[in-house]
Amino acid sequence: MKKTLKSLLNDIGFNENNANSWVVLGHLYNKDKRHTDAIKCFLKAIEINQNSSINYKWLGMAYYTIEKYKEASENLLKSSLLLDSDFETWRFLGNSYLLLKDYYNAFHSFEKGIDFNKGIEINSNNDYILKESGIDFNDSSAIVVINDSSILNNYGVVLANLNRIEEAKKYFEKALEINPNNEMAKDNLNNLNSYLDIENLHIQK
Repeated sequence: MKKTLKSLLNDIGFNENNANSWVVLGHLYNKDKRHTDAIKCFLKAIEINQNSSINYKWLGMAYYTIEKYKEASENLLKSSLLLDSDFETWRFLGNSYLLLKDYYNAFHSFEKGIDFNKGIEINSNNDYILKESGIDFNDSSAIVVINDSSILNNYGVVLANLNRIEEAKKYFEKALEINPNNEMAKDNLNNLNSYLDIENLHIQK
């Protein structure tokens, strides 16, 4: 890892006064599962540039990775206020609120996420720098693949907790239409049809 870090810093011409340099370093730490170090890097990026939605997004997702959902929601919300059209931000903001059992805010976050969920690809200047630096997105814990089925499943969980049972069933069904192998959505639908055990519905992280 030390050799990789040194090589990366040389390749990108690491500049401690450049926010993108800290973002790239943060992603590399995430890839090595050094999430605390990654968080420090993203915080440094924000210190340099407080007007970049992507910096708050990556910080929020780093907190999400270590299950600090309150911190994740706070930073993902800041990201959404700066850029309200990013699917991943809304998806993980909704997930964070759901895991905090804040169903009202989860509901509204998922609604926004579903609106923007069109299979879009990740696209930002920071991501371009990562690709140019040779970081494989498919092998990075910092990148989460868009999964239409999971957001619909989690939205169903939110609806069930808001006592909108029939709507919840419809979203579990939609999740299964997209991915018939989504066992969590299948179990959730069976749960509502047979047991109505809302406390034990499955959340997909």
